[in-house]
Amino acid sequence: QATQFKPSSEQIDYIKQFLQGDESKSYCSDLDCVEGMFKPPECRKTRHKCGYILASYTSISTTLVMKQIIEEKLLMKIAFVGPHLSQVIEYLENLGASYLLLHYEPSTLTLQNSLVPILFPQCRDPLLKRDASDINCLYTPNRLAKVVWNPVQNEAP
Repeated sequence: QATQFKPSSEQIDYIKQFLQGDESKSYCSDLDCVEGMFKPPECRKTRHKCGYILASYTSISTTLVMKQIIEEKLLMKIAFVGPHLSQVIEYLENLGASYLLLHYEPSTLTLQNSLVPILFPQCRDPLLKRDASDINCLYTPNRLAKVVWNPVQNEAP
């Protein structure tokens, strides 16, 4: 449930102080972001209690996650805290609070805090990524494979 990842009002106040940087410029420039917080249409309705995902800056990956939140009508907001992400995580860790993090893995943040990745549905074509409309292909790991032409394998010049 999304409410499991809804911070207390005190925690939200702490997070909100990091949503904007110098000159009150937010770390999220997306149209669905309001003062540094991504709020999908479902979360703008007062009857819904939405959970929070923490992120540093907007990127192609976060934009695709925002798209999936909107398409799937997920009850999740994303708080973009820029360079303060590790500070916010440390604060929540010290309180023993539940939180979701949108970040690459492995990273110092995921290793220091013993975070685990969330599993998403499989991409229908994980190797070739033919179906660009399949949002689940975003989460498929990109693997590097060493390949060699068969004649070179047997006898390199």
